[in-house]
Formats: sequence, structure tokens, C-alpha cells
Amino acid sequence: MELKANEVIKLTARLGFASDLAGLFRIILDLPQDETTVLVKIDGPIVPDESRGGRRRLADPKRPRKKSRAPLCGQLIWADRRDLKEREGLNLLQRVNVERASSAYEMARDPSDSADAVWSRRVKVMTPFLDLSHLHESILVHHGLGGLAREVMLESGASRFLVYNLWSLLCRFGLDAMSLLPHFDRCGAPTVKRPCLPGGRKKAGRKTLGQRIERAFPAVKPTTPSQPGMSEAWRTLIMMADRTIPTPKPRFAERYDRIITTSFVKEWRQNGAILEPVIPLGDIPNKAQVRYVLDNEYAPLLRLLQSTTSGQYKRSLRGMRGRSWDGVPGPGHTYAIDATRGDTYLRSSVNRAWIIGRPIVYVVVDVWSTAVVGFYVCLDGPSWETASVAIFNACVDPMLIGSLWGHEVMSSLSPVPSLPYAILVDRGELFAQAGALTYLKLKVVAQIAAPYRPDMKGIAEVLHRIAKDAGYEQFLPGAMDARRAEYELRKSKPELSALTMQEFVHWLHITFAIYNLTADRRKRLDAYMAAAGVFPSPAGLWRYGFEIGIGYQKHVEFNDMVQLLLPAREGKFVKHGVEFEGALFDTNVPGLRNQTAESRNFGVSRAPLFHYPGTLSRIWTPCGADVGLHCLQLADHSQPASVTWYEHVDAQRYVTLSNAEREHARTVQRVAGLARKQEIVRPAQERTAEAEARMSGELPSISEARELERERLGALSSAGASEPQKGAAKAPLQANEALDWYLSTMQAQADAVDEASS
Repeated sequence: MELKANEVIKLTARLGFASDLAGLFRIILDLPQDETTVLVKIDGPIVPDESRGGRRRLADPKRPRKKSRAPLCGQLIWADRRDLKEREGLNLLQRVNVERASSAYEMARDPSDSADAVWSRRVKVMTPFLDLSHLHESILVHHGLGGLAREVMLESGASRFLVYNLWSLLCRFGLDAMSLLPHFDRCGAPTVKRPCLPGGRKKAGRKTLGQRIERAFPAVKPTTPSQPGMSEAWRTLIMMADRTIPTPKPRFAERYDRIITTSFVKEWRQNGAILEPVIPLGDIPNKAQVRYVLDNEYAPLLRLLQSTTSGQYKRSLRGMRGRSWDGVPGPGHTYAIDATRGDTYLRSSVNRAWIIGRPIVYVVVDVWSTAVVGFYVCLDGPSWETASVAIFNACVDPMLIGSLWGHEVMSSLSPVPSLPYAILVDRGELFAQAGALTYLKLKVVAQIAAPYRPDMKGIAEVLHRIAKDAGYEQFLPGAMDARRAEYELRKSKPELSALTMQEFVHWLHITFAIYNLTADRRKRLDAYMAAAGVFPSPAGLWRYGFEIGIGYQKHVEFNDMVQLLLPAREGKFVKHGVEFEGALFDTNVPGLRNQTAESRNFGVSRAPLFHYPGTLSRIWTPCGADVGLHCLQLADHSQPASVTWYEHVDAQRYVTLSNAEREHARTVQRVAGLARKQEIVRPAQERTAEAEARMSGELPSISEARELERERLGALSSAGASEPQKGAAKAPLQANEALDWYLSTMQAQADAVDEASS
């Protein structure tokens, strides 16, 4: 059997041996050659002392007794080593480990000045006891501790009580210097209750001004403090009243009034129709006493919980239990998608004078690398239709997205992102019927994010804040800080906006590309990543994951993603092509030319199609295609390709809104024109009727009348050619002369007819 100095063993008493050793013992010295082991009992006295010396204890003490100190230990026990060996064979001897309190390590790392001074003094006094060889030698020579204790008292000048008290600490906590550390944290100053009872303990703390005057001038009449100290009865009443106040607790002034009203107001006085409380001075605790009780009865964390709601605590104040990427095997495996309203106003690309409002921004983030793999800006939503376009942006070639939006692509991720294994979405995107079918067809696992818990969405919410802060810090025109706007520190000014949707998308693209390349991710690097030279950024983590083979990629046909992720609409085949929302698309592709001919000859037909809401430049239709989709470009003479679908529809709706006004204006013009025409027709009809009334005899035929009209016009033209024009005033005179000539000729013919008939 091997026994070590400073080791703690537990001895169990054997049956039939009443005086046998039992309890916890610390080994001071082991002598195998003498079959002897020197022990010290550390869990109480060896034999309980039934007789108690000193004066008799009072039956009714005036103040509560102090907590009794732990009994001294350190009496050497010379045990038979063979007996200990026999106990070990019977499992009556166990080696145990006695742990120190955690506060001892904290105080040893950073002791206070007073504690450090006392500790140094104790270590200096007990240096011979800390030297195990010297300790063992003295025990063998003097067969006890007396010789070493006298040596220490002579060298250091310490008292016998101090030496044996410190020896007791060494025996109880271990034969090292740390056992001598003074535990001032247990001295009973802060958080120790000192109840004040009538005739018992007086009020703790500084004396009142009256008491200090009384002490300075004994002739002054003694005074008693008007405010008594805190008693256990008051403490109980305060806690009982405070527990009836629901959380979150109100501000302290209101909380104090409720406590006093509930537990301390016992009398009321009728003052007319109002009940007034009767509160004598000194019968209630003041605010400082109530605050002291609440601060000491409730732990700091519990006080924090009382001051806020459970939701706010879980979102912003709870302890962090993990990382958002826990359980994700590598890049490309899990995407998180979330939408927020952008903190900027946009201008219309159709007319920059129009403010089209704040956009909805979707951000798709790779959870493992925290890289932004895609985003989407729209004006409606959030919905599955808009979320699916964001997923489409994250999974197709970035060059295609750049061409659709009309900006240059800034590449940041290599390899290009693809469709993930799992996607973390909100409840709307998860429980949408179209979304569920899409997940099933694309073989993507949909996981739900906690509702109303942005803290559970990890990096997706953080990136929204990054984008908003970037817009605010760089003084993006029209941007506003939503958090400051809440406190009215900065008001929203839509008139300062300057960016169109295409320009805002380009700005966000550069912002997220710079984030992917420069965001600090040094805390994500482990030893292997550092050895491999991984650049600590989202793009660096993304590349490293695919280089070592833990990245996830899945190929999906482009046409499948178009049909499953882009919005499905319905256009119509007309004789010039495909018409969608008033825009015309060319059908100069094999397989669709017959559709336009059929529409021209047999009427308009239906055209199912898929479109990208960010632009009107192209659509995809399955009509006339045995396999795949036809990509149709916007006709040159149709709408501008730079206009988004939202702005195009917005402009059309704007025109529709004024249809009634325009139709009214047309009606007014038509009515006015009809009135002007009536002014011409009515006098003509009257003159015609008068002429017919004056006319007698046979009328010329239509051919004769036409010939006369032709002769008249010829005469007018010859008269106009023979005389030079002398100004604009001559023309009305010639017209009047010709009219008179025409009327006189017609009258002469009529007279001749009358004479012949007579």
C-alpha cells in the first residue's frame, strides 16, 4: 500500500469497534519501515467534547449570536499502517479529493491589498511548516508539533494561537501556501442581514446628524433616530408586496408606492369623498431601505429579468448557447433567407421625379461561411413568389443576374454557389403550398426559423444591419437609420432620394461583394485553417471548404429553376409577337412563327410564360417547344429594357388611374366639335331651304351642275393666275367676286327659264 503526504483518505468504522477511527483524514507522514502513518482528522474533533467551559449561555440573548467558526484541527494521530492496509482490503479506506472553493482561485489571482498583506504575513510565519522535509524531521524528533511550533514563535514572533490556527488551515485545505489565503469574502460585510429589533441590535451604518451632535455635545438632550432600522418583519412585508407586482416591474418610484400601499398602510382617513392614508413618521421603510432589500434579496440576473419582458431577454440579453453554423457540415449546405424593408427611398427609372417608396430586400446567406450568396430587391412582398426569385438569384450564374439588372458583376465567391441541401426560411415561405411543392421538386430540405425571434436567424439579420449601416455611414442619398428614426433623432426625407432600383441593386451588389472579401472572420479559423493559409473572410472560408472537400454542390437544369422559381404569368400571342403587360416580345425563333400567323388569322391565343421581375428585357415560354424553354427578347420598338417589371406595371397603373380624366377630356372635345359642326350645318341647311324655296322651274341635272361648278372653279383659277397676288387681304375679295358671279349667273339662268315657261 502506498500513502502520500498531503493525501486525503476516508475511513469507515468497522462493525463492533465503537472507538474505531472514522471520517476524513489528511496524511502528514508515512513511515513504512516503522509500520506507522501520521494522520490529522479534518472533519471535526476526534472525540466529541460533551463538557463545555466558560460562562452559561443566556436564555434570551439581546442580539443574535455570530456564526460559530469551524473547529480547529491538526492533532497528530499515530495510526498503525497494518490496520490501514487491512481496511483497504475490506474497502473501508477510500482515497478522496477535497476541492477548494472557486473564490479561492479568484482571490489568489487578484488579491486585494489587505488580503495580499495578510497572506504574505501568514506564508512568512508558516514557512517551516510548508517545508515538508523540515516538518517530517521535526515530527520524528519531537514526536509532535511542539518543537516546530516553538521554533516558529521564536523566529517570527507570532503567538501560539496564530501558529496552531494556521496549522489548522493547512490541515483542512492542504499543505501549501494557498490554504493560508484569507477569505475576506466570507467576513460578513456585504449582503449579510443585520435585522434591527426593538431593544436588540441597533441600526447599522453612519449615525444621524442628531446623534453626532449628541456625541459631540453631551449636554444636548439625547435623540433617537426618526427612521428605525430594517427588521425581519419589514423585510418580509416588502418581499410579499413586491411579489404581487407583475413583471416587468415598473420604475422604482411607482414600485415603492405600491409596496407601501399594499403592506404598510393600515389606517385611512375620510376627507370628503376621498380616502387619505395615515402614515406616521417612522412606521414605514424609506426608499433607500426598500431598494437595499430588493437588491439583496434578488440576484442580479433575476433583477434584470424583472425589468424587461421574456421576449426581449431571449432576443438581446440571454446567454449565448451556440453558433448559427453549429451542425452545418460545410459551405453550400445550408442557406438562410430573410427579408427586410430597406431604409432608403427609390426613384422611378421611368420618371425620376416619382418616388416609388422603400424596397423589400431579400438576403440569402451561406450559414457555414457567412457569405452572401445572393440577394433580391423588389417592391412587393414578402411572399413565396419574391423569396423564390431570391433563391433563383443565389443559384444561377452571377453574369446572368448582372445582365438582367444591367450592371457589371464583381465576382467574390469561387466556385459559384449552387442550390443547397437545406434552406432556413420563415413560416410564410415554409407553409406556402407553392413553396412546399418547389422544395419537393428541387429536393431541398426546408427548415423553419423561430417566428418573432431575429436572434435565432443568425447571420441573416446581421447582414441586414450591415447593409443598412453601410447606407447610412456612406451618406447614401435618401438613406435613413431606422433605429435613430425611432427616437426622432433623424427624420425620414424621401425628397433626398436619388437612386433608381437598378442603381440600388448595383450598390448592394458591390456592398455584399466587399463584405464577402473583407469581413473579419479570424475567430472562425482553427489551427488547420491557419496552417493552410486561409484568408479570414467569408469568401476565404467558402473557398477553403470546397478545397478540402466539405462543400456541397448540386446541379439543377436552368430551365427547371426558371419554371420552379420565377413567377409564372400569362401573356398572349398577337400578330406581331408575344404581348405581356403591354410590352411586345419578338418571336423570331423557330417554332413560334406559326403562333403569330394563327393569332393574325384566328384570333389572340394564350401564351404561358415566366418572367424575371427585375427587368422586362426577356421572358421564357414553353410554347412551341418540345424540350426546354424559348427565351424571348424585348422588341426594339417596345418598352425600354432598363425598366423593371414593377416600374412598368406602376406606370401602366398610373395611366389607368387617369383614364376617367382623359375620357372626359375626349368627350368634352367631341361635344365641342359637334357644336362647331352644327354651327356650320344649320345655317347651310337654312340657306339651302331658302334657295329651294326661291327656285322655280326645272333644276339642272347633277352632271350639268358639276359642269357649271367645274367652269366656276376654272374661272376662279384663271382669274387668280392673271392677277398677281398683292397680299393676304386680296384673297377674300376674289372669293366674294366669284361667289357674286356664280350667284348672278344662276339667277340669270333662272329668269330665262321663267320667261320661257311664261
